[in-house]
Formats: sequence, C-alpha cells, structure tokens
Amino acid sequence: IASSQTPAPQTQVQPQPPVFQKKPDLYVMAMTYQPEFCFLHADFPGCQVPPNEYWKTHLTIHGLWPEFEDGTYPASCSAEKLQESTIQSFKLQLDAFWPNLKDPDPSSAKHSSFWKYEWNKHGTCSGLSQRDYLESALLFQTPTPIEVQQEYGKRISKQRLVQSYGGPDRAVPICVKGKFLEEVRSCLGVGPDGKPT
Repeated sequence: IASSQTPAPQTQVQPQPPVFQKKPDLYVMAMTYQPEFCFLHADFPGCQVPPNEYWKTHLTIHGLWPEFEDGTYPASCSAEKLQESTIQSFKLQLDAFWPNLKDPDPSSAKHSSFWKYEWNKHGTCSGLSQRDYLESALLFQTPTPIEVQQEYGKRISKQRLVQSYGGPDRAVPICVKGKFLEEVRSCLGVGPDGKPT
C-alpha cells in the first residue's frame, strides 16, 4: 500500500575515519645490519650468495614505521595494495638499500613481497601515497657511521656504537643476545604534509 506521506529522512551514521587519518606523532626508521641478519637467517636465498660488499659496511632499510608518542603504533590501516608500477619506479634503489633477502631473485613472483608487507602493515598508516612512502624511506634512511663501516667483523662497544649515531637520544641499537648488532632504530619527526622530517 502506497503512502501519501513524505518518508522521514533516515538518520545516517557517519563512518569512523580510518586509522591512517590520525596523523602519526613520529616515524621510526629501522635499519638492519645484514651480516647479523644473515647469520640468523642463513637459509634465506639472499644470504647464501657471497655477501654484497655494500651490505657488509652499511645498514640497510628494514622499514619506516609511523608511531604515536605513547609507544603504540597503528598497523594495516587499509586494504590498499602496493602497486608493482610504484615498486618498479624505485627498483634499483630498493634492491640496493632495502633488499629482500628472502626472495632476492628479480624474476621471482615474490621478489616484491618484503616491500608489499612493509607497505601493508606500516605504509597504509602513514597517510602518504605509495610513492611518497617508498621515497621517504629511501631519502631518510639513517646513514651508517664511519665507525661501523670500519669495524666489520670486529668488536665495538655499545657506548661507542650509540655515540657514533649521535647519542642515546638519536638511535637505539637492537642486539641479539645483548652483543651482536642486528638493527638500529632512530626517530624522525612528521612534517605538515605527513612526510618524515
């Protein structure tokens, strides 16, 4: 039966903004020391070939992670997939400075898996475009101090290591069993455009 009355407007529930719309307070730049990574993951194909000379003396990118000041961090904020075309535009830099040692063969279908994982978990929470996220990680990778470059295969005190990065307020070393350098993490600011500063 049709009604002659005008239907009452339905109340619309406003969707909650996705997590990535909350601007992070900071970024953590995580850099991996490949010799130790390969010692722990000797079965990875990229660790079974003679070591890349650059990776012996320079840490490489693990990821660029948006975080909040209270120590929490957002993760997997959208279903947006990292496009192969975006990866290809940075291919040479990614292979050199953000290597995928689990699937190092460029002809492998899984060669892009590491960058896709980092984008899915962290990049989607940055508020940045795919291109800006990859470019920012490459641009803001933490330089490896000369002390680390010269001490490959040798011992270095934790104090000297931390000081070489500018002190405890600038970088935190992650060590396996308290003595083998695996990673260095440093904090970056967030600019008005959401990019690291």
